[in-house]
Amino acid sequence: MKWILEKSIFADNHQRLEKAAADQGHSVIEWNLDWELGDRPPRWQNEAILFHGSLGNAQNVVENFPWQPGAYCKVAAFQCSAWYCDAAQFLVHDAWRKMPLQEFVAHSNEVLDSLDIRDSFFVRPNSPLKPFAGRVLPRRELQLADFDHGFYFDDASIEVVIAPKRIIGKEWRFVVVDGELVTGSEYEANGRSEETTAVPLNVETFAAQVVSSIQAPEAVFIIDVCDCEGDLRLMELNPFSGADLYACDRAKIVESIAQLLC
Repeated sequence: MKWILEKSIFADNHQRLEKAAADQGHSVIEWNLDWELGDRPPRWQNEAILFHGSLGNAQNVVENFPWQPGAYCKVAAFQCSAWYCDAAQFLVHDAWRKMPLQEFVAHSNEVLDSLDIRDSFFVRPNSPLKPFAGRVLPRRELQLADFDHGFYFDDASIEVVIAPKRIIGKEWRFVVVDGELVTGSEYEANGRSEETTAVPLNVETFAAQVVSSIQAPEAVFIIDVCDCEGDLRLMELNPFSGADLYACDRAKIVESIAQLLC
C-alpha cells in the first residue's frame, strides 16, 4: 500500500510513521501542496492509498481524490451529535445541548439555565474538523469573538455543543482498527505533547469496553478517554487521518491497517 504523509503537521514530521511504513515494505509519498491548489493527484490503480496529515486535507481527500480508501475522515460520522447518544453512558457530559453558534450567543442565558449552569461552561464545535478549539468560558454576555469567529472561521451558523464544566485529569488516545484497540498513548492536550509512560491496564480495559459498546464511525478511528473527577470517561472520537498519534506504536498501526486493506 501507499502512505501519503503531510509531514509538516506533526511534531516529528512523520518520521516514525514513515519509518514504520517503509520497514514493512510500503511506499511513502510526501503530500504535494499543489494538490490542495487544484492540481490533479495521481490516479494509482489497484493499490490501497491512505493519507495522514491535517484534518482539512483528510476531508479533501475523502471528498475529491480518486484513492481508496484515501483517508479515514468520514466527517458526518464524527460529529458529536452523531455518536453522543450511543455513547451516553460513557461520556464526560451527563447533559448537553447542540445548536447554531449565533443562536447560542443570542440566547445563552436561557440555554445555560436549561443545563443548570450557574458559572463556567464547556463549549466545542459539533464538527470533528474543529473550526475553533473547545474551551471553558465564564457565564457572561457572549460575543462571537469569544469563539474565534472572524479569525479561524466566518460562518456564525456552525453548530456547537454546550455542556457543564468538568475537571479533566490525565488523557489517553487509542487507535482502533476493525473494532480492536491497536495501540495507545497518554498525552497532554494543551501542549499537544506525548507521554511515554505505559497506559494503565484499567484505562485500556475501559477504552475497549467503549469500543465494543458503540457503533464504529469508521473501520479505523481514534478514541480519547480521560480521568474525569476520579472516573474514567470518554472524551471524544476522532478521524484517524487527521489525528496526532502521540506515542502510539506506529509499527502496530501500519501492520493493522495493512492487514485490513491488503
